[in-house]
Amino acid sequence: MALSTRLKALIIPLLISAPVIAVLCFFIFTTEPEALSSAQIIAKQNWTREELTGALASAFSPQTNRRDRHDVLQHLRKQLKSYPKDERSKIRIEALRRAFNSSLEQMRLLPEKDRKKLLDSIRKRAEESYSRVQKMSPEEKSRLRSRLDTAEGQAAVEEVNKVMFSKLTPEERRDFAPVTKLWVKTLRSL
Repeated sequence: MALSTRLKALIIPLLISAPVIAVLCFFIFTTEPEALSSAQIIAKQNWTREELTGALASAFSPQTNRRDRHDVLQHLRKQLKSYPKDERSKIRIEALRRAFNSSLEQMRLLPEKDRKKLLDSIRKRAEESYSRVQKMSPEEKSRLRSRLDTAEGQAAVEEVNKVMFSKLTPEERRDFAPVTKLWVKTLRSL
């Protein structure tokens, strides 16, 4: 009888605390850490593959602080060089994939008016890219074309195609049509 009383005294607190522990474990393992600021990214020197992929994805995203983007990308490229070449490519491809998907999710959350502004901004950048390519020398176009022909360049093109054809709704494809035409025109002019 004394054993069962002691056993009950141990089991009851464990049973009561089990759901609390389960909830804590859920939050610990499913919540993502807060994104680092530009200054924190530049100060950080040792990166795991996952951290580097996440930071690059964030830096590739259009919502990134444009003022610091160049410095952040330059620092992340230096950190990326510590990985073997094939691993670097995998990290960049995964970062691009995450950036595309994150940008699409964020765009869908915007109010209609803000979404239109974003699409206008993307269209203007596509027009600027097309104009820059038109002014490039044949050697510059060749270098750009060779970068697109790499595994990484092909993966980026494939990811854009996947997003355009399998993840966008028909309405979103219609909204992106002018930008898509400009991108295709730009690629063909290389």
